[in-house]
Amino acid sequence: MGTIQIDGSTPKLTIGNATAEDATILFDGNAQDFYIALDDSADDLLIGLGSTVGTTPIIAIDENKLSTFSGAITVGVDDTGHDVKFFGATAGSFALWDESADALLLTDSTPIQIGDAQDLTLYHDGTNSYITNKTGALKIATETSGIALTIGHTTSETTVADNLTVTGTVTVTGGQIVFPGTQAASAGANTLDDYEEGTFTAAFATGSGTATIDSDDDTMRYTKIGREVFIGGRITVDSVSSPSGGLTITGLPFTNAALTETAERSAWSVYATGLTGSVNALQGQIAGGETRIHINEFTGTTNADIGDHMAAATTLLISGNYST
Repeated sequence: MGTIQIDGSTPKLTIGNATAEDATILFDGNAQDFYIALDDSADDLLIGLGSTVGTTPIIAIDENKLSTFSGAITVGVDDTGHDVKFFGATAGSFALWDESADALLLTDSTPIQIGDAQDLTLYHDGTNSYITNKTGALKIATETSGIALTIGHTTSETTVADNLTVTGTVTVTGGQIVFPGTQAASAGANTLDDYEEGTFTAAFATGSGTATIDSDDDTMRYTKIGREVFIGGRITVDSVSSPSGGLTITGLPFTNAALTETAERSAWSVYATGLTGSVNALQGQIAGGETRIHINEFTGTTNADIGDHMAAATTLLISGNYST
């Protein structure tokens, strides 16, 4: 028999008569037979190897339109390729193997989920990209010791939303460590919770009269590391008007800790030029709960006020530190 041709406006070839039986189209090859068959017992349409229904099936399509492929699947040929699209249950959600881009493309909010319980998820929601994990630790690592791991771009910002634990050395090259403007205080003995650099404008206060600091020479610098504040600078008197009594420098950026009387004061180094009269060694101190430095003359047994020794062009060099 040669060619079979079925003509007509609605040509149809029917194999079987609706009874419980297999229906087979057999391709009798020289070295290998193939068949297309209806496996009546399983209600599957089969394409397979051999001459008997059910022998080495390659493709099976069941009554629920579920397809099973028993061998490797190749779409297209090398260097030609075709698009392959997988739709989800949500409109507009799909994965596309784009042959022109040579890439697997996923729409916004279409995730890749990995793990028996889909613990690891990767997706982009149209605004941000996410790698999320809900079981165990999320580890970003190299497989071989000594291989560098880079996070971020040279111009990008990396945010750690919670605690960061480093088991090795932290090296900062070409950057800084920035603390928040408002201290996040910690009671941990080994926790550095604040760092700040800045300046403040110093002013004099005397028991009576006035001593005014030159506005061109009234700025002092400070550095705060944790609870310790380090201050240093030079100030020059511009004018005086019968100053006398105690002398204090006001305007300190932080309040000295209000501890016990024996521990609340801090000693300061003070050097002065241009004072009037005979003056012994100077010293400074800050009382607990204050933001001013008291400048005194140490006479050997007691401290004396030096307000009345101030004069125009008097210069004070001051350095010291205190605790907040």
